[in-house]
Amino acid sequence: MVRERCAEGYLSSDRPTLESSYCCMNHTRAPLLVLLALCSAVPAWSQQDARTSADTSDTASIGSASGGGGSSAAPERRLWDGIAISAGYSWNSTTQWGIIQNRHVSVFDARLESEIRATTNLSIVQTVEFPLMVVSRTSEQVTWACWPHYPSSPCIRDSSSTREVGIGIVPVGLRMYVGPRSGTRMFVHGAGGVMAFSGNVPVSDARRFNFTALAGFGLEFPLPGRGLTVGYKFIHLSNGDTAPLNPGLDANVFYVGIVRR
Repeated sequence: MVRERCAEGYLSSDRPTLESSYCCMNHTRAPLLVLLALCSAVPAWSQQDARTSADTSDTASIGSASGGGGSSAAPERRLWDGIAISAGYSWNSTTQWGIIQNRHVSVFDARLESEIRATTNLSIVQTVEFPLMVVSRTSEQVTWACWPHYPSSPCIRDSSSTREVGIGIVPVGLRMYVGPRSGTRMFVHGAGGVMAFSGNVPVSDARRFNFTALAGFGLEFPLPGRGLTVGYKFIHLSNGDTAPLNPGLDANVFYVGIVRR
C-alpha cells in the first residue's frame, strides 16, 4: 500500500515550524509511465527490422544461386553498435518531484547502444547504462526535516551522511538521434533503472535501494571514429515508499562524454 506523506520545513539550522514547509507529491509514477510509453514501440520496430533483414538475406541467396554458385555471406549483426562513457555534475538538487534540496550529485556513466531503427537522418537506439553516482550534502550543519505524519515526532534531525556512493543498472532506455551520421546530431533520451548506495539516500530514514528515472537532450559532434557528446539530463531518485520516509531527490546534471561506434 502506497503511503502518502507531506514534507514540511526542510533544511534549516533551527528547528522549523510546519507553517514554513512545503508539500511532497507522488513523484515516482510520471517518469516511469513516460518510459513505458517510449518502450511500447520497440517490438514493432524490431519486428519490421527483422522482416527487412530476412528479405535482404533471401535476395542475397537468390543472387548467389543465379551467379553460378558464388557465396556471399550476409554481414553479421553486432549485439551492441556503440559504447559510451560520460561524466556529469549537478550543483544543487531541485524540487520537481523530490523535496530534498542542498545536495550535490556527481554521475559517471558507461552506456551500451543497440540500433533498432535507422534512416538517413534519424536513428533510434536501445540503451543499457551502468551509472556510478555520488550524492553529497552542500553543508555539514545540522538540518531538520518535518513530516507531520511521522510516527514519533513531526520534526526529525537529519543525520544522513555527508557523502554516499551508489552503483546501479539502467536497463530500459531509448535514445533518438536526429541528423546525418557524418555531421552534428541532436539527441533526446529517457531511461529507468535501480541504484544501490552505501547509505540511506537522500535522508537518514530513507533507504539505500532507490529507483531512478532520467530524461534529457544534447548534441553529438563528429570525431574520427567517435563522437563527442554534450548534454543535460534530469535524474530522479525514489525508494517507491519502501522505507519509512520517501522524500525523493532530483538532480539537474550537465555532462560530457565520448561514444565509439
